[in-house]
Amino acid sequence: MKVLFIGNSFTYFNEMQDIFQNLCVAAGHDVVARRRTVGGYGVEHHTDFESEHGKAVLADLAEGWDYAVIQGMSSQPALNRGLFLEKSKVLAEKIREFGAEPLFYQTWAYRDGTEKLASTGMAYADFFGALKEGYALAAAENNAPQVFVGQLFFDLNQPAGPLDLICEDHFHPTLLGSFAAAVCFFRHFFPGERSDFIPAGITAEEADIIWQYQF
Repeated sequence: MKVLFIGNSFTYFNEMQDIFQNLCVAAGHDVVARRRTVGGYGVEHHTDFESEHGKAVLADLAEGWDYAVIQGMSSQPALNRGLFLEKSKVLAEKIREFGAEPLFYQTWAYRDGTEKLASTGMAYADFFGALKEGYALAAAENNAPQVFVGQLFFDLNQPAGPLDLICEDHFHPTLLGSFAAAVCFFRHFFPGERSDFIPAGITAEEADIIWQYQF
């Protein structure tokens, strides 16, 4: 199985796609994962097929993939939903033209009680609710599944939850956050299974909390 991740720093922090691939391989699955990402990019950048980046996206898709993951800019599904939905449709259609299936990567809210969150003009639960709704609409409009990473962060991240999944900048994932995202993708593709792979720097207890989480 080949999976291409199209997104930004929420994907490339800690090379999440590599963690996902390592989880799969350790569990006995032949999986190749790669990314096409640029920090701060939204779906409109990935669908600007006249730009250097857009041409690179097309070149990647032409290599042949089973799935291509669509990950929007961190606030876009909540604060600029019209653009997100419009360009997600363009990207999903292009992914299918090249023989792959689109898959949406639901992302998380900025850390509660921070200036980063305040910049959205929304409370924590409201911001995540808007992100959740944006991704749900995109998935429904494109008849594509989504992976609920954001929901896990909402339930398990500190201070309300037991784990520290977000960096000190209040929005990028820690190594544990990237591991959690990778586990969500693993569980999407291989429901009911578990991998023994744990990156250095993550404890077995932390990994177990993530594996035991129920959506």
